[in-house]
Amino acid sequence: MSTAFDDIVDDHNIDSRTAGQAKRGIDAKRRNQLTKIPTPNHILAQQGVHIPGRSYISDPSEAITYPTTIHHKDDDGNTVTVHLHQGVVEDMDDAFGDFDGLGEDDNTVEWTVVGLDNGTVNLTVVGEWGKRREIDYETFANQYEPLTLADGQPKWNY
Repeated sequence: MSTAFDDIVDDHNIDSRTAGQAKRGIDAKRRNQLTKIPTPNHILAQQGVHIPGRSYISDPSEAITYPTTIHHKDDDGNTVTVHLHQGVVEDMDDAFGDFDGLGEDDNTVEWTVVGLDNGTVNLTVVGEWGKRREIDYETFANQYEPLTLADGQPKWNY
């Protein structure tokens, strides 16, 4: 699909470097000037100064929040608290059995919480397998145990 811009580039033999800079819309000199201004970029954006490649919200209510901790009750009424990046283990007899290919079940698999959103806990296995699971909060509270250190702090996995 040809555009008017491409036609002008072709008609006037504009070199590819110049054409590429024109397509990006801002030259390096202006970008450099904007980065040296002591005013934060979001303030400049509020005043109408276009910051290439960046967009800013105009009101805190537009911010997207990502939960980093959940507190959920299990079937026994105990509160289970888990944090983003915390290590957890399954509390099931056939914890790893449905992945196949390992030869035997392993119920000591350690997972890392990589997401807490939309009522689900997203987990990835720690180690070389790279397996992932998405578990709803209720199932998580009943079948997984968040790992903590001896002083009660969460055990973080990255």
